[in-house]
Amino acid sequence: MPCNCDGMDAHMATTYKQKADKLARLLCEMIPMISGTDGCSLELRHWWEEHQAHDRRVAEQEKAEQDRKDRKAEALAKLTPADRRILGVK
Repeated sequence: MPCNCDGMDAHMATTYKQKADKLARLLCEMIPMISGTDGCSLELRHWWEEHQAHDRRVAEQEKAEQDRKDRKAEALAKLTPADRRILGVK
């Protein structure tokens, strides 16, 4: 694999991105099984910390989106059929 993506066409870049994503998923499964990052390189420890922070941000965003959808559903449930027609909501 090349060290960077300079001059790479879109298909090849997509292929490498898919491979990198697969490797990230494998690392996510393996690191907890080997009792964390003790004894791992500084680069791997840094990646793991950043990756965990990213996962937490994504989980928070997904929860916020689900909360928003739940609140919207609750608000819509309070509307009468006439109110829904007036507002153009199903």
